[in-house]
Amino acid sequence: RVDDVVLISSGWGVIDGLVARITAQTTNSVTISVINSSDRNFFPAHAGGGKLQKITEWTEIPQITEVAQSGGEQQYAQVQFLADDRQRNIGTFKAAKSQTFTLAHDASLPIYKVLGMADRYGQVLPLRMFVPNAKEYRYWSGVPSFDPQPVTAVNSVET
Repeated sequence: RVDDVVLISSGWGVIDGLVARITAQTTNSVTISVINSSDRNFFPAHAGGGKLQKITEWTEIPQITEVAQSGGEQQYAQVQFLADDRQRNIGTFKAAKSQTFTLAHDASLPIYKVLGMADRYGQVLPLRMFVPNAKEYRYWSGVPSFDPQPVTAVNSVET
């Protein structure tokens, strides 16, 4: 239905694992406005079979003390042709992205069970964040690597 948030599993790698909101619907199709599937190099005909999993509930990740991101950088292959006097960089792919959330430790929080099970089974989880300044929700997915063992230091909150 329109406004449902879904996790996309697709044969099209560029959108596999995408979390997004349905913006229009007909009897046989849905539209997700963040996807432009007109480029057949990325969206070849008959190759995008998959499914939409409706997200029915969210579990808050509370007590976040820090968020760090890494990855996403363009990777290059260096090549030098015989006629060149210097090497060239040719873009190849972008590195995988990682996000690290540091939480104040409280094992009684419901998110500990959710993250622990997802970590154990390698489960893809949908994630969302409301950004007050932008007045919008942002969606993405990830496979958690969760360590319930807190870091302890003198005169600090355990994280």
